[in-house]
Amino acid sequence: MSFTLSSNQISITRGDTFSIPVHFHQPIQGATISIAVFKEGTLLPVIQKEITEHLDETAGKSLLLLEKELTDIDPGTYYIQMAITFLNGAKYTFYPPHPDTKALFIVQEIQTV
Repeated sequence: MSFTLSSNQISITRGDTFSIPVHFHQPIQGATISIAVFKEGTLLPVIQKEITEHLDETAGKSLLLLEKELTDIDPGTYYIQMAITFLNGAKYTFYPPHPDTKALFIVQEIQTV
């Protein structure tokens, strides 16, 4: 697993699996976590995934997982957004953590020896 994560950037090697545990400070029964990765200036995501099964819904724990097939995209700089939608329809974007910032999703080419 080769990736780095900061408050506004994720860097990953092309074709690697991305897996990060997340914890919300409230129950997430029936909630959907959505992940979308976009090229700048486009509306259609190059990566899109919804997570509906969680590690511990009562404790607010889930796992964000992007399989290698999803991250096998052209190397470059993209933008990522992650949000949670609750059963009552309330939606909250939690990454990037501030509404006035963009979060980068950088895909690097596989390094050969």
